[in-house]
Amino acid sequence: MSLSLIAQVVRAKIAESAWIKDTEVRGEKVARYRRYMDGDHDANMTPEMRRLLRIKARENSAEFCDNYMDVVVQTMVDRVTLTAMDSVPSRKAGNNPPAAEDAVAVWTKAVLNFNRLDAMQGDVHESTIRDGDSFVMVGFDNDKQIPKFTHELAYDGVSGIIPVYQSADVSEMDCAIKVWHITSSEGRLVDTLRVNVYYPDRIQKFISTDGTSLAPFQERGVDGREVTDAGGNIPWLDRAGKPLGIPIVHFRNRGRQNYGLSELENAIPLQDVVNRLWHSLVMTAELSAFRILVAKGFTPPQDLTPGMIVKILNNGGPLSKDDNVDFYALDEGSIEQFLKAIQLATTEIGKVTRTPAPEFMGADDSSGEALKQREIGLIGKVKRFQIKAGNSWEDVFGLAHRLQSAFGNKQPPAFERLYACWKDAEIRNDKVTIENANLIRPVIGDEAFLEIIAPVYGWDDDKVQEILAQAAEQKVAAMEAAMRAMPTFGGRQPPPSNGQMPVNGQSMKQGAMANG
Repeated sequence: MSLSLIAQVVRAKIAESAWIKDTEVRGEKVARYRRYMDGDHDANMTPEMRRLLRIKARENSAEFCDNYMDVVVQTMVDRVTLTAMDSVPSRKAGNNPPAAEDAVAVWTKAVLNFNRLDAMQGDVHESTIRDGDSFVMVGFDNDKQIPKFTHELAYDGVSGIIPVYQSADVSEMDCAIKVWHITSSEGRLVDTLRVNVYYPDRIQKFISTDGTSLAPFQERGVDGREVTDAGGNIPWLDRAGKPLGIPIVHFRNRGRQNYGLSELENAIPLQDVVNRLWHSLVMTAELSAFRILVAKGFTPPQDLTPGMIVKILNNGGPLSKDDNVDFYALDEGSIEQFLKAIQLATTEIGKVTRTPAPEFMGADDSSGEALKQREIGLIGKVKRFQIKAGNSWEDVFGLAHRLQSAFGNKQPPAFERLYACWKDAEIRNDKVTIENANLIRPVIGDEAFLEIIAPVYGWDDDKVQEILAQAAEQKVAAMEAAMRAMPTFGGRQPPPSNGQMPVNGQSMKQGAMANG
């Protein structure tokens, strides 16, 4: 499908030729990032080189490669974990009481759980770091009465999301285009292209079955009535008739002018260098193990094998002193220089991408402090990513709140602002954390102690409060048992087991008792 067809139906005021070229180039880059992360690299070897390395020269076969691109992406993804969405209390005293904060927390947690964000966020963050850009579409589940999130990939030349901005210098999106293909319909193989254009106030849908033109898509609801108008439009408005906003949120990794930058952008050329060095090393090792033999002045037998005796004859007769014959092996090469070059190239990948994997930077038996120092660059870029991705998640939940207010039977709780909470990206020594917390426990108390060690065990606030409540109950039960086990003095009876904290040998419920 030509992008010029899409440009013709988009309402945004865009420079068509420049936009098409920019979108094509961006799509080609995204497709390349994905190939390289999957290990499908551009080796650019000749047929002779493939034959010598015993690589099958068939179409779509995997090239010989040593894939570090997956390491670069996954090392960063492993440090990026969204833990919760918290509300910001109002600065005006009493304007946001604890009950309201609790209601917001319950709502955000319900939305997180419904959308299984623990798994979904991994896909969103990975694709954002790999491709530079990724997207989350926000809809509303009428049956469940809760906002629904869908992860959408960036356009790769075939399908995906294409954001259209008013200007490279203006961060406001004019519309977003989703392109995808349908290959099966009611058990039949089809070749259908679908294009949706999302505006702040409406959604316009198109379809193409011939690949040469786009026609408005006529959609019908479950009751058979048409949902779209003649132009394929669906209104996107709240209860008051105001635009709900584009239901697609853009996630960016670094970048500039409204687009992100892939972590692989500057690493791919070095990956190509590593692959070429490995090609040379393997070929050198092959020629060293199976050295090329040279026969001069005679023809050796075709089935020559190690340990075999070779008779050198001149036309079937004995050699004379004037015959010039020789039989030797070519000198073997050294792989040491290639090993050093590969180590240098992989170290450069680590420097360029700030990835502190052991195979990139130093030995894997380094001290804890050394490991901490060499990951400073990674922590820096992770924290910058958290800021950008955090803003995007806040926009996702802000849009979710508007959709539930517009389509839900029950209004969601109001809040001033939400902010994203992230798991600490730094390497944590769990043993040291617990030991240090124990040292200050007498000063800070049990609750603060549990809050410090909670990340070690993956406890949330509810779990901390549950542990505190259980500890309090056990303490009361232990004290009452101890009181009952004490001998009576002056006819005084032990307090009953009623769950009340004893005071001066008596239960709080009993109060003061007359002496016997």
